[in-house]
Amino acid sequence: MPYLKAGRSKALVINGSRRSSLLPAVPTFLEAGYKGFEQHGWIGALFPAGVPADRVTTMSNEMARIVKLPQMQQKLRELNLEPLGSNAEDFAKVLASDLASWTRLVAELGIQEN
Repeated sequence: MPYLKAGRSKALVINGSRRSSLLPAVPTFLEAGYKGFEQHGWIGALFPAGVPADRVTTMSNEMARIVKLPQMQQKLRELNLEPLGSNAEDFAKVLASDLASWTRLVAELGIQEN
């Protein structure tokens, strides 16, 4: 990001399924005509199996609240991260979608464990 802000480099496209709020003028690969670059990165918290649902909900809600604090939003943006802060159910959907995408890609490429 410092190179972009200084005009020392230019972003041509960005991965993900939608444009980044950090670089709203930069099109996605898909918008530029390239399929297959819709993956995105995420940071999340996972709990061991068997943790009571009410604890997961409480922790999820608190983490989402913290991510939405103005000072946290600013800090995350300084790290070139786009803060979203969702709940456990939404995060589970992201994980399921990623698993399906990577499973399909591994199968298509014929990747096997040695």
